[in-house]
Amino acid sequence: MANALKFKNEKIYETIRGKIISGVYPASMKFPTELDFARDLQVGKITLRAAFDRLEKEGLIIRMRSRGTFVLGNKEKVINKVAVITPEMTAPGSTGPYLLSLIVSEAARRKIEIEQIERFYIEHLSLKEIKKIFKEKGFDGIIFINSSFIGNEPIIKKINAAQLPVVLPHAKMCDSIVTGFASVCINEREAFFQTLNTVLTNGFEKIAIVSPGIAKMKHEIRSVAVSEIENLLKDKLHSINYVELDPDCIEKVLNNLLKAEIKPDVFICFSDFTAVLLSMVLKNMKLRIPEDFSVIGFSGLPTDLPLAPSLTGVKFPYGKLIETAFDLLINKDRWFDPANPKTAPTQFCDYKFFQGSTVLSKKNTRSARQAVSQACCTVL
Repeated sequence: MANALKFKNEKIYETIRGKIISGVYPASMKFPTELDFARDLQVGKITLRAAFDRLEKEGLIIRMRSRGTFVLGNKEKVINKVAVITPEMTAPGSTGPYLLSLIVSEAARRKIEIEQIERFYIEHLSLKEIKKIFKEKGFDGIIFINSSFIGNEPIIKKINAAQLPVVLPHAKMCDSIVTGFASVCINEREAFFQTLNTVLTNGFEKIAIVSPGIAKMKHEIRSVAVSEIENLLKDKLHSINYVELDPDCIEKVLNNLLKAEIKPDVFICFSDFTAVLLSMVLKNMKLRIPEDFSVIGFSGLPTDLPLAPSLTGVKFPYGKLIETAFDLLINKDRWFDPANPKTAPTQFCDYKFFQGSTVLSKKNTRSARQAVSQACCTVL
């Protein structure tokens, strides 16, 4: 109980503080009365008062007797201009374009100027040129849309030449350690384990995993080793299938799976994009989702467009990733030290497992399985 109260106090404090620093609560703004504000936040007056005590000590608010509580403003260094370094973003299913659109929106909301620079140009500049150009442009920080670093990539040294705080808005868990850049992450390993365990407890008999071919080289899927997947699923694992993100390739793989005597009853896909392609192929083959096969995605689609049917699976909070990236830049004085870049933090964002309409409920699984063989024979 005490830990829950402590967490709630911390959450309210961080919420109010974040809105002051980001400018949502501008300088000189008067807060509602404690009673009204506590009611708006759905917390008790004691919780709100504890947050105000901390904010007042930090000099972010001032409480004036008989007049009320006012915002003093962001006492930290202001971020006025940010360079956004983008990779090649033409690959199907790439998160890059969507993340860039969210960065543009968030920067506009915070009244921060941004300038997009393609990674290609950075790679072809000298260290001296990079330092000179970034200084002349007056950048206060860098958001770098990239991930999965080994640590010896030349681009890391090039970007460090700018001597500015760098944030990776959609990074892998070890990226901060090997690059020295601040990172915003999802615990993909934990999320994929949750996906596997959810399928195990949902009554499925044979589980097929569909992943891009690059994962085969790494011997892992979403930071989970193939050996770990095999040990967890055991005889429930039907197959691990590595595919090109192309409908024709996926159709060939599906045809081979459906010719087998024992067929999968659920497909776990590497991403929602993979799941969408697979679902399209299944429908073209006159197979039904989820009546014939259940389909589970992962990570969510990098778009605001709704899907029909809605995909079951883990969803990443892309908007929150970008908000957190800007928060890290705004608070750069707390962690950025050009002389010791390895102190850059890693900030985790929560994910959610979304129950969509592409998975058959447990109680209907066995009865549906009896109809699958007949449906597959018809297709083949």
